[in-house]
Amino acid sequence: LGILDGHFSWYANALYLIAIFKYKSSESSSIMGFAALILALSFLGASTIELGDLSSGGHGEKITGYGLGYFLWVTSIGIFSIGQLLAIKIKKDEKLSFFKVIILQCVFLMAVLFSYYAPSNSMYKFNESKQAVFSERCEKSIENVSQKIFSVKGIAFSRNYGSSYRKNKNDGLWYSSGERPAGYLLYKGLIDFYEIKTSPNGEGLYEKYIRKVAEDPDYRKPISLSSNRMSEYFVEIVPYESEREFNLYGETITVSRSEDNVIIATTSYVYDRTNKIFCGPSINDEYSQLKFMARLLDSQDL
Repeated sequence: LGILDGHFSWYANALYLIAIFKYKSSESSSIMGFAALILALSFLGASTIELGDLSSGGHGEKITGYGLGYFLWVTSIGIFSIGQLLAIKIKKDEKLSFFKVIILQCVFLMAVLFSYYAPSNSMYKFNESKQAVFSERCEKSIENVSQKIFSVKGIAFSRNYGSSYRKNKNDGLWYSSGERPAGYLLYKGLIDFYEIKTSPNGEGLYEKYIRKVAEDPDYRKPISLSSNRMSEYFVEIVPYESEREFNLYGETITVSRSEDNVIIATTSYVYDRTNKIFCGPSINDEYSQLKFMARLLDSQDL
């Protein structure tokens, strides 16, 4: 629960539930309601939130915005609390009619909705901009293979790790995991060696890895450093850096021939980390850079 990762706002639900059960006692119900409202609003001060099971290595993600659901949650607690407070007034002053209570609650609701929709930096406009960026990236998220690779000895990679995404059948959401395509292709014998750029952001050297005998567990030990790539093909992985503010992530993977830099295959995708939505060339509800490379090598041995 929230207390395990430093968030107490979740406990607003418990206080809110108690306040509802005690609605006949306006004084105590109002106090519980406003306490719940304070806890709910405290979430606005949080910068990160834990995702996944903390006991099995959950991870923190930056909070990039608050959806309409959060505002409606806060609004429901606020309207109830105001109603209970005004109920006390009604008991003491019969001039404060039930109709006036409804009017005040509606004013509160309109104020919350206005804060969500109206300002230029409102969450509505933020989500609208995010959806526009996601849709634009989604239209470009395709796979294109003009030539397959046969009898290749070596492939160079701009980095030594990749990503895979799979749709969960239970909730319909997409979840990501890491993979190492280069090492696995080498382990399966689809290539004789691979090279990794030692400095992904520069023109650095390349470490060369070869597959040794099966009994040797140290098969990924680098055997040489070279200023020039010796591989026949180069796999460049370029992430979308500009969409981090929306908690969107994506990459374009380009495969080219080393001898003439001709591009023979590309694949790209975009992933909404907040809503767990994926757009890209998936097969059987799965996207994998490793399997993309396997298809390129015309291999089913994965």
